[in-house]
Amino acid sequence: MKKIVSLIAIVALIASSFLCLSACGGDRDDPSVPNEPSAESIVLGIHNNFPGLDANASTIYDRIYNVCLNYGEVSYVVVEGKPTQTKTISVSKSDKDLSKSKEKEIAKRTAGSVMQSLVSLKALTPEVDTLSSIRLSADILNASSLSRKSMFVYDSGLCTAGLISQLASNVLATDPVIVADKLESIHALPDLKGIDVHWVGLGCVSGDQQKIPDSYLYKLKAMWTKIIERSGGTVTFDSTPVIGQQAKDLPHVTAVEFPQDSLGLSSGNLSDVSVISFRENTVKFVGNKADFYDPSSAEKALDPVGVYLKANADKRILIVGTTAKVGNGDGKELSFQRTQSVMKVLLAKGVSSSQIECIGLGSTDNCFRVEDHNADGSLNEKMAAQNRAIYIVLADSSTARSLKKT
Repeated sequence: MKKIVSLIAIVALIASSFLCLSACGGDRDDPSVPNEPSAESIVLGIHNNFPGLDANASTIYDRIYNVCLNYGEVSYVVVEGKPTQTKTISVSKSDKDLSKSKEKEIAKRTAGSVMQSLVSLKALTPEVDTLSSIRLSADILNASSLSRKSMFVYDSGLCTAGLISQLASNVLATDPVIVADKLESIHALPDLKGIDVHWVGLGCVSGDQQKIPDSYLYKLKAMWTKIIERSGGTVTFDSTPVIGQQAKDLPHVTAVEFPQDSLGLSSGNLSDVSVISFRENTVKFVGNKADFYDPSSAEKALDPVGVYLKANADKRILIVGTTAKVGNGDGKELSFQRTQSVMKVLLAKGVSSSQIECIGLGSTDNCFRVEDHNADGSLNEKMAAQNRAIYIVLADSSTARSLKKT
């Protein structure tokens, strides 16, 4: 629920002994800083697998201080699986004729109080839906009567819930244009027209979440850039380090495991990874069949997997098959038959059948699948090729457990 809090009420909440942060970004004497009231909305990630907010984070404090100094509005939205926590603080100008130094002093105290409030916040619902949080933030800004509006996002941007959940599909490997097209076609884009977005913490993780590989970090940035620009806004990604400590007793957020294409398996070491992907450039099948297009190339590509499993008899794998979405079928049976072909190669290399389990997911939604159709319904061959794949997944990984529930 949106709440409007006056400057007098905020100041009354803070003790006179409150220690103000020393860095103040705004100053009416500085011509580079606009001195008109503005609306600033903060999209705040205080959830598992993302560093917490540091009370001394000047990147946020400075923006809040500028709003307070110019008698604007500060709002926040907490990022979580089902974002509903919001609040708007309207800073009112005193009836008294205050000196510039007194106005700055009050602005510092008010900004400090707001920062303390933000630090105390935390997610209440499981998982992360940054897109819905940004939509809610945009709605708050668009409801403001102030003409100058901006948004500050403090979050990893890695969604585990909602329309662009990386758990539901491999959205980050999908062409960002297709993602934006799909969101636009169902009217799911935020209304960011005329809103400047400043983002800190993109791709930063903590807790159980593995570091996002550089290739996927690039894709994450490209996806959000396209979404925000398609929504009518502009975005700046700030590389300022996120150093806060993750809060305790937070709702569960599922860690995302990213498939890797090159794992150095010739050494027989899978200790640092849990997913291997084989696409048409390495393990290709004849169209609509489970026969290898080039059997000798496929066997060679699977050699390191066989070496690893023979050297680690206690390890088990899940062979996962996926297909492009063509026609009305789901491709499950075809993809399962292809996993059987891969299993036969590994058995011929001396791997025990007790170490292997197969599953065919076809073109159904799963954490590896990318959207392979354009907004007009036509097949996007580039994306479809990514879905024609075989994955080797360590059986005791969270990815394998999730896939078996699909």
